[in-house]
Amino acid sequence: MKFHNTLEEMFASKVKIAVMKLMCLNPERKYSGREMARLLNQSASRVLEVLELFRKNAVVHRETVGRSSQWGLNKESIVVEEVSSLINVERKIYMALKARIYETLIREKSIQKVVLYGSVARKKEKPESDIDVFILVTTKKDKELAAELVGKLNKYLLPRYGNVISESIYSEREWKDMEKTKMFKKIESEGEIILIREKIRDEMR
Repeated sequence: MKFHNTLEEMFASKVKIAVMKLMCLNPERKYSGREMARLLNQSASRVLEVLELFRKNAVVHRETVGRSSQWGLNKESIVVEEVSSLINVERKIYMALKARIYETLIREKSIQKVVLYGSVARKKEKPESDIDVFILVTTKKDKELAAELVGKLNKYLLPRYGNVISESIYSEREWKDMEKTKMFKKIESEGEIILIREKIRDEMR
């Protein structure tokens, strides 16, 4: 492996980072070049080029199975050890965001359901993207209190993440009337549930 300029050598493109993340998040799995290219939506030739570079730097190993090659992570690699820690930090950042939203909003009993949706939920966000959050409250009069809690959340989030929550707050009756709208379908299909009360969960069954 190269001992100098390692970051530039192995992480200077999105494809290299994507290959490394996929393998570090699935350390026991082995992939063919074509399978990995399909999972990452990249060309097979580019992925194989990256894998060969990683092999030369002792990050992955290659096994021949019949006529195909299988690529696996070298878990003893010092690079893999350090990068895995960094990838875990990335995951913890997102988990911490969801935990903060949950811990702040769970205290208010009128909040029945909280869903993260939009670009953040799709993992397509930009650095300046708002954090789209849907909040279901019991009645219209509960919407103001939910908005106040979001305001407190934003005071915490902005200096730490550089993003704020863009909330969509609906009462149960209002949301029921939205069933045939694009927004309803979007939130229900792509959203990631952060909080859901027993009552709402039972109604969904």
